[in-house]
Amino acid sequence: MPKNGTWTSLIRPGFAGKPGRPPVAFTLTELLVVIAVIGLLAALLLPVLSRTKLRALQVHCLSNLKQIALAHTMYLDDYHETCLQYDFAGDNLLWMGRLIAYQGKVDSVRLCPAANNTSSPDRFGTANKAWYYDSRQPLQRWRGSYSLNGWLYSNLTNKNGSMPARDQDKIFQKDTDILMPSQTPVFTDGIYVDSWPRTNNTPPRDLYRGDRGRLFNAGLGRILIDRHGGIPAGSAPTNIDTSQILPGAINVACVDGHVELSKLENLWNFYWNQTWTPPKQRPF
Repeated sequence: MPKNGTWTSLIRPGFAGKPGRPPVAFTLTELLVVIAVIGLLAALLLPVLSRTKLRALQVHCLSNLKQIALAHTMYLDDYHETCLQYDFAGDNLLWMGRLIAYQGKVDSVRLCPAANNTSSPDRFGTANKAWYYDSRQPLQRWRGSYSLNGWLYSNLTNKNGSMPARDQDKIFQKDTDILMPSQTPVFTDGIYVDSWPRTNNTPPRDLYRGDRGRLFNAGLGRILIDRHGGIPAGSAPTNIDTSQILPGAINVACVDGHVELSKLENLWNFYWNQTWTPPKQRPF
């Protein structure tokens, strides 16, 4: 109501409408303290959230490898314990085409979530990018992030010839040849479709690209990448000192069906082929 022809405020100055109390406000010092506390909490929480995300990717990858390893076991059962054929009549299907029916024809299971980028035109992958491989019968471009232990191909003859005689004794022809199934990898993270580990393999300096060796000379270097070592795969080191303990880790699926996270340093302790003997010390 107007009093004496003017309007007066219905709310007095002060806090909560109480007379006599001065207006309440933050001082500059208090505001800076609040901002500092928020920044400190963010600095503490962001690394935790980042590690949680990386752990989720690694667990998803383990699940993929578990499914592929199970498909491999089903294949062995159907083919009377005979291991996968390398290249039958030049079809270039390799393990991708031969196991696809056992994976419910789901292509995505071959892609590690930490390395599912398929945009690269390079047939080789990296720590965070998938590889590709072209088959002939039928025409198909396979993409993936995992590598088969090549010594588990039962027939290593293709249109270009066969594996050198010096390596024939390393091949697992049937699953009965595998004496250490819980320590014999069948699939791992990798930059190409398969690898041929030898005890004298030395690590590459580049744990982002790995070693892109050709044909049967490609060994552990194709899987020595830092994909699950606690940092984003795209940040894998590209120039390490190989005389020191190797950083990083990958996921490994063994013939007995179990999957595990393995440090790169420990890969020489698995049994990759029939003549493999874990070295007493690193071969480099």
